[in-house]
Amino acid sequence: MEHLPEIGLAFAAFAVGMFSAGPNILSVIGTSMSVNRKAGIALALGISAGSFLWASMTAAGLTALIAAYAWVLTAVKIVGGLYLLWLAFKAFRSQHLLNRPQARLGLRSGASTYFSFVG
Repeated sequence: MEHLPEIGLAFAAFAVGMFSAGPNILSVIGTSMSVNRKAGIALALGISAGSFLWASMTAAGLTALIAAYAWVLTAVKIVGGLYLLWLAFKAFRSQHLLNRPQARLGLRSGASTYFSFVG
């Protein structure tokens, strides 16, 4: 009970950081606008759950345990980075497909496209 004010202060700092504008908020806004509101809510819940997990682990002292086994955290970072690269590849590929004139106009490529505008 004597450490309750310190724990409350730590969670207050966590709450301030969680609700301040930053990359997480921008990601939620971007996802909500580009995909739909349901995806934005799912992303916000995932970010909140992850942040709460890290705050809880820090409060419980498990961060020191992870520091002792740094290779696990490194592996998680590498897998996360590869996943982000995969998402970037998919985003660039879908954007490339949307920028093609045939995709925008719903036209086929080749001579039939040329002759549809000429005649």
